[in-house]
Amino acid sequence: MKGKIEKFDSNSNEGEILGKDNNLYEFHIGEWLSHKNIEIDCRVSFDAVDDEARHIFREDELKGFEVLVRVEVRSF
Repeated sequence: MKGKIEKFDSNSNEGEILGKDNNLYEFHIGEWLSHKNIEIDCRVSFDAVDDEARHIFREDELKGFEVLVRVEVRSF
């Protein structure tokens, strides 16, 4: 699912993502898989499991990764 970071508390390492379905999904920093920092309003892709976000990637990193994979696949 796609969404954006609504809030993040660096003391508790917890936050919320607003999904494209307009539901809020809670997350813990342990589900953050991107190398870039968590920023309010950044666009993300994630797996929704009940009311939690899992396997969270920043969209800007994911797009770069997709392009890299396509180049490698085409080179074979």
